[in-house]
Amino acid sequence: MIILHKKRLLLCAYFIGISLFTCFYSVANFKQQSIETMATPVSDKVIVLDARPWPSR
Repeated sequence: MIILHKKRLLLCAYFIGISLFTCFYSVANFKQQSIETMATPVSDKVIVLDARPWPSR
């Protein structure tokens, strides 16, 4: 038979609440960082960026 004490139950609920709060807080603060670049003055040329992973080339 499992005996649940109020103190242990509250402690478990506290730790679950803290872990959920930190998880949601970290997801909410996740920002995609983008790097601003300047376009180079290229006339009538096409720049191709290869998006394949390095080992498949």
